[in-house]
Amino acid sequence: MPPPTSAPTQNGNHPRAHHYTAPTPDKLINVICSWEVLLAFLGFVCRNSIISIKYAYYNKGEREGLRVPPPKWTDEHQKRKSIASGWRFPMEHQNLVEDEMNQAQALSDVHLQAASFTVDEDVATVLRRFDCHLDYLADNHFNKKNEVTAGFIVHQCLRQAFGDDLQVRTSLFIFIAPFFVAVIPNAVRISNSAPPFGETIEQGIILVGIFAMRYVFFSQLFLFGSIAILDFRRRRKAMKLIGKMVQYPGVRLDEFLNHRGYKGEKKDTEIKKRKLKEEKKFWADMNPNTKSKESESIDAVTELEEANSDGMMAEVKKNKRLSEMRVFVDLRKEGNAFAWVLSRRTTKMFGNGYNMKVQAYVGVLFFWALAATVSLNALFWGRTLHYVGTPYYIIVNVFLISLCVLRAISEATKLQGLVTAHRMILKNEIFAIQQTLLDNDEMEKQKQNKTLSLDERMMRAKMPISPFRRNSPVPKTFKEKDNQEKKLKEVKELLMRSDDLIGYQEEIHLPVNVMGFHATSGVYNSTVGILVTFFVLATEGWASGGLSYINDWASFAT
Repeated sequence: MPPPTSAPTQNGNHPRAHHYTAPTPDKLINVICSWEVLLAFLGFVCRNSIISIKYAYYNKGEREGLRVPPPKWTDEHQKRKSIASGWRFPMEHQNLVEDEMNQAQALSDVHLQAASFTVDEDVATVLRRFDCHLDYLADNHFNKKNEVTAGFIVHQCLRQAFGDDLQVRTSLFIFIAPFFVAVIPNAVRISNSAPPFGETIEQGIILVGIFAMRYVFFSQLFLFGSIAILDFRRRRKAMKLIGKMVQYPGVRLDEFLNHRGYKGEKKDTEIKKRKLKEEKKFWADMNPNTKSKESESIDAVTELEEANSDGMMAEVKKNKRLSEMRVFVDLRKEGNAFAWVLSRRTTKMFGNGYNMKVQAYVGVLFFWALAATVSLNALFWGRTLHYVGTPYYIIVNVFLISLCVLRAISEATKLQGLVTAHRMILKNEIFAIQQTLLDNDEMEKQKQNKTLSLDERMMRAKMPISPFRRNSPVPKTFKEKDNQEKKLKEVKELLMRSDDLIGYQEEIHLPVNVMGFHATSGVYNSTVGILVTFFVLATEGWASGGLSYINDWASFAT
């Protein structure tokens, strides 16, 4: 039954002759390319995949915490577990670094506060009085005056590395790149003397909506890609600090210590100043008339305490005596190799849940780049109708997303490369120790007296790879030589076991992964090869398809 109609008026006009008429698909298709809509929704799918990954890697306790009602569960809990907030700014959330470090120790089955590094006594004096988190003090009340806990060392390395934020140029890239990508189709319309957002209201609404989708979704993809790069870079920096400590002359204090407190932390300066005065009085009573090397070390401690009392590590950088002090861990000293291996293991497992998310994010970005290149091939080989600006939009978008993916893979590969570099440090130590043992055996055969000559001691001290390059005492008697030989054999055995353990754990059992593969140059080359191959195929399809554009729309020769 047809719908009822109203009678015409006296002048013959229909009373509803000016009612709204819905646009036909033919009118919309003149300015709206279905491929633009498809790619925008593909970005929406990737963005939702990233969000789902965030919850997929929550552990059981974190998932249960989501169900806890307020006020036990606050917005702070949610931000701490997010990549864009908590992991991007870990220093601004109370005890986030410490909580992740505790989890890393649990995963590694170690307790770093029970292990200690033997360092220079002056440096140890400064570090043992450095104002830091109570769970990771350098002085555990059991170690010696020239020892600092491995927990303190790792804690400072992690705070120094993970206190870094995105570079300024990266932040600009996150803001500008999505806008540049989103505006390409509209810019092409302007260059062809066409309205950027269509000719009618309906066309404008749809095109503005597509533009907003492109900008919002791809800005999030670029953000998470940049944070993935930042995460691998931070981990590499922390590992480099751990490795630099065992290479002479070590790490400078201003490169190592990080006094920055979490956001909102309040420092009780009055108590610290009173404590400082008490320590000054104590050391003045101990050394009333002398100013020895120990008292100079105390002066350095005093200056550091003054910096701590004001919460300003800038004072450390300004003070020449403090800034020139270095933390050097000699792997030949008792317990250092053992503590160093445990420290590397904990640093590797730090923020493991976040790192799993980051690896998956890189995979999502690569999936989008791959899907976009497949779409580009479908445009040319499938001879499908598309707007002239769509290929430019796809090419630029894939190029920028691929930069994020390749940069993340590169940073992950460099992080994995530190395993080989650190193993080389151990092998050099083993090599030097073995040569020293051979020298001792040779001199024992040649000498019958009880004292080694000065010329021979000096000759041994000038070897290219010498155990005495760190001002170690040269043995003067055969008894001292025998004691040194026994100790070196024990250290050599421990270093060999450390080398084997690091090689198995970080090259076979738990290597650095990205997109589910071991982070090697092969993954980087394969990623480049796949994307370039699809671009070459698309170029061949464009050249052989007889493509031309009529009124800005594709037309293929029959």
